[in-house]
Amino acid sequence: MACTDQTVQGLLSGSINELNDSLKMQHQTIENTLELTGHVVYADTMEQLIDIHLPYINLALYPREVPQQLNDFIIGLDLDKFPSIHGNLNCHEIHTLLKSSLRNITTDIEGLNLFIEDIKIISEHFSAITGTKFIRFNLYTVESNLCKYFHADYNNLRLLCTYRGEGTQWLLNEDATSSSGRRLDNIIDRDRIQRFETFWVGVLKGEAYKNNKGNGIIHRSPPVGKKSAKRILLKLDA
Repeated sequence: MACTDQTVQGLLSGSINELNDSLKMQHQTIENTLELTGHVVYADTMEQLIDIHLPYINLALYPREVPQQLNDFIIGLDLDKFPSIHGNLNCHEIHTLLKSSLRNITTDIEGLNLFIEDIKIISEHFSAITGTKFIRFNLYTVESNLCKYFHADYNNLRLLCTYRGEGTQWLLNEDATSSSGRRLDNIIDRDRIQRFETFWVGVLKGEAYKNNKGNGIIHRSPPVGKKSAKRILLKLDA
């Protein structure tokens, strides 16, 4: 779905509180319209990611498409010039910081504005879904195997979106069993590994979420090989 979708833009024209109220109203009936697969919900819109709060759900995934112009812009970036952007920020501060931090990475101003607007929309939805004004914001490139093992995070809610490169890998609950319970170094059937596609938006529920201990989504970063390219990853935590 294009980041200029009129419905999304209409919601975002108001305050975060207005967006939050709208999401709460939709949540009353949304369960009947979503595609539910056990502990995973596949959303048709960004707003529907709010169903991560359902007690049996530990992953809400939005398999979206973006405008070709944004895709071309991302592909054309020189990742050696791409900065790491971090902070505990509200949505206005995120937008301001992105504009100042990314202004020198490209001469394609129109493409850059699309990129910044897309991140702004995602951040505003995450803030509304989690009820959190300040977000632990991280936008950076990845080229290491820092999170190469399957694991569940001890956190509340985390949003991940890979803008370039391979997306996050995860497991269905039925495939995430081992003697240690939480760390899966050896997966017998590699074909059972699930993946985010590039640009997909996923909200992951961790072990620290209320009454979710033992049900954090099992996931990992895609393994980095000798020929693997850098990835651009957006990570938001509440």
